[in-house]
Formats: sequence, structure tokens, C-alpha cells
Amino acid sequence: MSRALKYSLIIACSLGLAACAATPLPFKLYDAQQQVWPGQLNPHDGSIIAHIEGKDYRGFYLVAHGTAVSSTPLSLFADPPMMQTVSQIDMNTARASLSAGDGSRLTCSFLFQGRKILGNCHDSQGHTYDLAADGQAPSGAPLDPR
Repeated sequence: MSRALKYSLIIACSLGLAACAATPLPFKLYDAQQQVWPGQLNPHDGSIIAHIEGKDYRGFYLVAHGTAVSSTPLSLFADPPMMQTVSQIDMNTARASLSAGDGSRLTCSFLFQGRKILGNCHDSQGHTYDLAADGQAPSGAPLDPR
């Protein structure tokens, strides 16, 4: 197993353990008339839900992630001649894909910092929604307990 793969597995396991302790994060979608529609991200399993005009949109989101491997020559006569450095690149961007029971689709792109989120979503009918979460803990029962 390569060193880069080992580091990637260690990083993935660490992120997985951190995600297990994460609590659902409620967010709001604002349409063009400033009506507010509720939604929720679940970092535990990467799921996302939104309730818009009586439709339940459900799906998943992915956070951008990267690993960089760089090689540096140690010297002309060194064995091995190259040293590899593996770096984890943390991003704060994500994309989501959701669908409703009638086949309607909703796609979202957003930035996050901790438990704060800003972004936008577009549905299959051409409507645009601003997505925002202020990082507050959910009040009351979650939208989707599982």
C-alpha cells in the first residue's frame, strides 16, 4: 500500500469519526418572494432534505476534498532519490442533489464555515432559492430523525 493511500485512509477514518458526533444542521431556503422554506443537513450520513411548497426533497451532499502529493529530490545519490509529502487539502465548498417523489429535482451549491452556510439552490422549474444557516442548534425535533 502506498504512503499516499495510507494517509488518505487515516484522514478518511478521522473525518468519519468526527462526522459520527455531528448533529443535524437546519437551514432556510428563501425564494424570490422571500418566503422561507425549511431544510436540514445531516453530517452523520451526508443526507440533505428540504420542504418546499408541500414537496419533500431528499438527497445527498458532497464536500470538496483533496490530497496533494509532492516529491522533492533529496540529493543526486540518495536512496530513494525522492521524498514524498502528502498534504490534505480542506475545502469549504459542497454540492447537493435532491429529488421529490414526483421526480422534481433540486440542486444546491454552498460554502460553509463551521456550522454556518451560504449558497443557492435551483429546482427543475427554474426557481432559485438562497440557502442560509446561521449555525444555531436545531430547536425542537429534527425534520428527519432518520
